[in-house]
Amino acid sequence: MAEYIMRESGYPGRLETEIVGELTRCKDCKWWHDAPTSDGYNSCEKDALIRHEDFFCAAAERKEGEA
Repeated sequence: MAEYIMRESGYPGRLETEIVGELTRCKDCKWWHDAPTSDGYNSCEKDALIRHEDFFCAAAERKEGEA
């Protein structure tokens, strides 16, 4: 199931939403290094940070061939 990044604007009673893009979780990102540590966290090759597979960031890029 796809998740989307949404932008909301307007005011109460007249709220408008707009899809900005599709959210890519770390586990679906091409920079994800799939070798978990003992505490269940993995590393990101893009920025060398330790993350959980359900995290996401602005640098995420979906793996080739994944919708």
